[in-house]
Amino acid sequence: MDGLSAPRPVSVTETARAKINLALAVGELRPDGYHGLQTVMQTISLADEVSVTPLADDRAIRCRCAWANGDGTWTDDPGLSGTDNIAVTAARCYEDELRRAAGRNLAFGLNIQIKKNIPAQAGLGGGSADAAAVLRALNRLEGMPLSQAALEAAARRCGADVPFCLRGGTQWAEGAGTTLMPLPAAPALPVIIVQPSAGVSTAEAYRLFDRLGEPEELDRAEWRSRLASGGTAEIASGLRNNFEPVVAAVLPVIAEIKAMLLREGCSGALLTGSGSAVFGLSPTAGGSLARRVEAEFACRAWLAVFE
Repeated sequence: MDGLSAPRPVSVTETARAKINLALAVGELRPDGYHGLQTVMQTISLADEVSVTPLADDRAIRCRCAWANGDGTWTDDPGLSGTDNIAVTAARCYEDELRRAAGRNLAFGLNIQIKKNIPAQAGLGGGSADAAAVLRALNRLEGMPLSQAALEAAARRCGADVPFCLRGGTQWAEGAGTTLMPLPAAPALPVIIVQPSAGVSTAEAYRLFDRLGEPEELDRAEWRSRLASGGTAEIASGLRNNFEPVVAAVLPVIAEIKAMLLREGCSGALLTGSGSAVFGLSPTAGGSLARRVEAEFACRAWLAVFE
């Protein structure tokens, strides 16, 4: 077989892990009209499944999304399916980077299938995780022609959280959220994720922040120390997000969920991203707590672990 290239895989499936923000500080409004960010980001085991299949006789890029029903079945979502999905954007950004780095285009169309577990409008980075998974899958299909740096360049063109979702783990992010610096890996802490029935779009959260929010900053050295200690208490005591009071002002259930998680023994609880999901750090979090929270607030809850 010397001198022969390996056959291209028929299909590639990647895990698209959700993220939470252990700390998030929205800064002052910049001259370009955007806010600077500082955040500590962490991947968790709650994940979508993204499958990418090449289409030899068709140059189109198709995307189909379906939601998990919790009983092993899936329900198609026409609203998320189609060319407006960020997963399709990721495929086009990959081809742009492939053209720059290797001087060629994709030689085939694509069928992207996404099995969704990460809720939308939750601050968990579901779309960004799917986009990152598409970048990884395409690089595998193409025989790994792009370096990690080239993949991250493509990720930055996709959206703010995509570079983090591509890299994963525990990272400091700043600027628009695309400048990443590694932090000591957080321990594999169990976490409960709760999403109220009402959501808030990122755009709406920023409009609320411009009206009601107070800009803040984080201390990267402090977070390096917290994470290096490896202790749950040290991490829990640093949880902060200046989106939280702003979003909770229009969705009071966020504060109510957080209060219940703390009453039930979570060492810390926080809104993730711009919401509306709240997470709690709990070594004893189990199905019974998830069911009690769901019953109390008519919402969804998931159990996960830091990864």
